[in-house]
Amino acid sequence: MERVGRLSAQADLVQGLALLKAGESQNRVLARLAGQSAEWPGPLAGQLARLLGFLGRTGAPARPALKQLLATHQRVQKLERQVQVALQAPVLTARLMKWLPLCSVALAQIAGLNPLAFLALNPLGWLLVLAATGLNISGARWSAKIINGLGLDSQPQLAPALQLTGLALMAGLSCRQALAECQTLWPEQQPQVAQLLAQHQLSGISLHTLLLAQAQQVQSEHQQQLAKQLARLPIKLLGPMSLCYLPAFMMLTVVPIAVTAITK
Repeated sequence: MERVGRLSAQADLVQGLALLKAGESQNRVLARLAGQSAEWPGPLAGQLARLLGFLGRTGAPARPALKQLLATHQRVQKLERQVQVALQAPVLTARLMKWLPLCSVALAQIAGLNPLAFLALNPLGWLLVLAATGLNISGARWSAKIINGLGLDSQPQLAPALQLTGLALMAGLSCRQALAECQTLWPEQQPQVAQLLAQHQLSGISLHTLLLAQAQQVQSEHQQQLAKQLARLPIKLLGPMSLCYLPAFMMLTVVPIAVTAITK
């Protein structure tokens, strides 16, 4: 359902840009998008709401602002697809390792090695089951913590602050007015934006071009950092696999089978 909403949002933004290019009234297009955003994913709908408020206060042209929003949305979608592909192998491996001990016990029982008798009737077997269960739970939590710690859902908040400040300057606002808009929408990011403007105000560089380029750089650096984290993910998952899942596998299969074979 969320994927349908994202595709619908992209189609709505493309259609809105086409209407603006064809000469449709900006107010009418923005009102149309505001109504359509009820079916968009929450974060994107929130971004549009902030953008509409910004456009209403500053009188900035909607077309470049919507282009920025569409480009950011497409970049996020592409990044999410890359993340999903990169996570498939590690997540599947972790799931297989979690269920491997139980599957191995079942196969050993079918083969006539009867590890269940040892695990169910021998006090040592009970201890092994408890220890293996604890290790499996610890491994699952450890793996989930590693994956959740990547910050896959986070997006750099500095980028939209830079974009909107740049669009405000493009609309003819002074630096002070543009920074006031940034303070309204992104108060935590405003000092960084103000510092960047102060550093380049006398450089002769077009400030709105600088801010928009800087926003793209921030997003690119975020993607590169995430790509590095995804590349290291299989190595990090070796921890729970080798210290939790593998010992649990040994406790539920190798030890019972070996004890059963020795006592026969």
